[in-house]
Amino acid sequence: MGTYITVTNRKIDVSKLSAKDAALLRFVLPFYKANPEYERFSEFWMREAERMEMDVSAPSVAICKDLERRLGIVQERVGLADYRDWLKDTIETVFGDEEGFRKSTGIKAEDLAKVLAGKPDTPLGLVTAVLAKAGAVLVLQSEKEARENCQPKKALEPISFLSR
Repeated sequence: MGTYITVTNRKIDVSKLSAKDAALLRFVLPFYKANPEYERFSEFWMREAERMEMDVSAPSVAICKDLERRLGIVQERVGLADYRDWLKDTIETVFGDEEGFRKSTGIKAEDLAKVLAGKPDTPLGLVTAVLAKAGAVLVLQSEKEARENCQPKKALEPISFLSR
C-alpha cells in the first residue's frame, strides 16, 4: 500500500480507502488489466460507480478517471496531461470549484477561462500568475518522459494489493 499518483500528479493515499472505494477498484481492475478500449473502460467503471452510488469526489472515482485517462493516452484517444489538467484537478481538490478558487485567489473569471482554454495567444505571464496562485510553477518535460509516466501498468503498482 502507499500513494497512487495520477497523471496530473495528484496524490491519493490508498491505505485509507473505504471499503466501498476498495470494492469499486476490485471490480474494475481485472477489466482494466485486460487493456480494454478507452471508451469501453470509461463506460464500464462509470456504470459500476453509479450502481454503487459512489460520490464523485471519492478517491476510487479519481483513480478510475486516471486509469481511464492513461488508456486514452496510450491509445492516442486523449492528449497528454498538461498544466490545464493539473490546474483543474487542483481547483477541484483544494478549492472545490472555479468560484472557490477565484474567491480565494482574486483571479478574475475571464483570466481563469483564458488559462483553462489553453489558446496559443494566452500570455505566458497570465498562465504563470494563475498557476502561482494555485501553488504551482510551470515545468517542462520531454514528451517521451510524459508518456512513460502515463503507462497503464505504472498505475497498478500502488493499488496491486486490491487484486490479491
